[in-house]
Amino acid sequence: SNALLYRSGDDGDSWQFHATIAAGDYNETCIHVVDEKRCLAAARTFNNQTVHLFLSDDGGDHWRFHEPVTGAYEHNAHLMTLPDGRILMTYGIRHPHDLALAIRVSPDKGTTWRRPHRLLQIDDVERYDGGYPSGVTVGDDRILTAYYTKRSPWHQRYHMGTLFWNWKKELDRDFDR
Repeated sequence: SNALLYRSGDDGDSWQFHATIAAGDYNETCIHVVDEKRCLAAARTFNNQTVHLFLSDDGGDHWRFHEPVTGAYEHNAHLMTLPDGRILMTYGIRHPHDLALAIRVSPDKGTTWRRPHRLLQIDDVERYDGGYPSGVTVGDDRILTAYYTKRSPWHQRYHMGTLFWNWKKELDRDFDR
């Protein structure tokens, strides 16, 4: 029930507790180092399965709650820095009759976030297990995002899907203004 930060000083051979990010209702946390001082942590809550954002301005030594960044049944988040410096958050939506992937963008290192934008509709029949996206940049303007789902129109069993998309075109839409 706690989001904890451990660090290794020997390339992963051993790990030492470093800091508590959040206590009491959190799991499945994505940590993102923005720069030498600024770190973000997107942690899923147990109770209503939202993602809360925590900030550190001292390299991860101390953390503070910032704000919820998704609604109920919208999780887990992946954070990454885009080539233009903005922070991209990708997450899964698991509402009844609505399974999708969504994104939000921060222009200021996680302080403020643009409104959510739906990236991919996976299914609209029932609420299934799925989401957990993770992405990498490919070249200057593309992202490869991997996610999993229990079922989709393309495959009726558990599987990993991938989406190759142009982040510049997606972010040029009205949602980012």
